Amino acid sequence: MGKFLPVHEGWFSYYGWLMNQGAVPYRDFYFFTQPLSLWISQFITSQTDLVIAFRWYGLLERLVITILLFILLRQFFSNSASFWGTVTASFVYASFCADAYFSYLNTCLLFVLLGMIFMVEALRERRGTLLFWLLAGWAVGMAFLSKQSNGLIAIGALIYVALFIPKSWNMRAVAAVCLGIGLALLPLLAYLGFHGTIGLYWSQVFVGAAESKGNAIPIMFGFLIRQVNLQF
Repeated sequence: MGKFLPVHEGWFSYYGWLMNQGAVPYRDFYFFTQPLSLWISQFITSQTDLVIAFRWYGLLERLVITILLFILLRQFFSNSASFWGTVTASFVYASFCADAYFSYLNTCLLFVLLGMIFMVEALRERRGTLLFWLLAGWAVGMAFLSKQSNGLIAIGALIYVALFIPKSWNMRAVAAVCLGIGLALLPLLAYLGFHGTIGLYWSQVFVGAAESKGNAIPIMFGFLIRQVNLQF
């Protein structure tokens, strides 16, 4: 499992401890992304003070991601192709020089995959279609609660699919998706409203985090530059 401690684990074990001491995110300490990972951290640190517990949770999350990817691929390909596609994707996903077992990126990916599975079921146009659109909306809403940028892309993509595929201006599907998103975001709004941190949340998660990325060039192509630098 590695002989080093990624900064993610140090952050979140400390944040979880702070929250269990009564600290409120965005008000009592700075945080640049969505609170779902903080709530998970708070739960983990309330159960144990072992830092490795974050890796145990991360491995469980990675297992769920792998299963969801296989289920998604199986909708379009054979069992064999889906299996090898899942294995290959898992190796590529874990190939970064400092793979973080516990990360909001993993949680976001988990919910994006879940949303895609529900979306595929909704597109089959069978009984319960609107329920699957609602569940897909809830899943991408949870992805947004994990990471704002990736989650917003998933929300936009799902609304586009619901609106235009398989028929144009499918407003019932869009309404179901929006309802699902609203259900996912309701705990966030209630939490921020109760603690009076809506303004601080907006400033840190959307203004400060966006400014830290720089202009469009590093945002869109920075990952490629970093990969080339790592290789050479």
